[in-house]
Amino acid sequence: MTARRGTFIATIAVLALSYGTVACGNDDATSSDSTETTSAVETTETPSTERDRDRDRIQDAAMATVAACQNDQDRLRDQVSEQLRDQLQDRLRDQTCLLEDAEDVTVLDEDIEIDGDRATVRVTFRNRNQGEDQGPQQHTWHFRWTEEGGWLLDELDPLFEEG
Repeated sequence: MTARRGTFIATIAVLALSYGTVACGNDDATSSDSTETTSAVETTETPSTERDRDRDRIQDAAMATVAACQNDQDRLRDQVSEQLRDQLQDRLRDQTCLLEDAEDVTVLDEDIEIDGDRATVRVTFRNRNQGEDQGPQQHTWHFRWTEEGGWLLDELDPLFEEG
């Protein structure tokens, strides 16, 4: 029994030493390979993740704009850049916001293009106004990234009906 235990311990010791030799062999190749692999993974995943996060933020800004224009025009001021807030107030007084009378708004499609701190969103939605289906409408909105407010509307014209 003691001989078997000794053989067993010796076998474990040999395996441990051989594993250590294989694991520690050619340190230069192992460390450079793992560094290159890590760098490649970080480079590939980081921009994609940031773009996805920006897309999510822009989509949130577009949906907040739809909701604010439909239900709470005072909150709409929070969705536009600082330099447009006074102009927005004047336009709200003189014109009808695109979705002001909408009873129900359904976003059918949106296409988001990001170029640095600017984004273009082409949004297609359907709404009901006084019980009538207004059919699909497509609008293009422009957003700009700001440190203090995130993605904000950078242009007012697409928010207002013509006429």
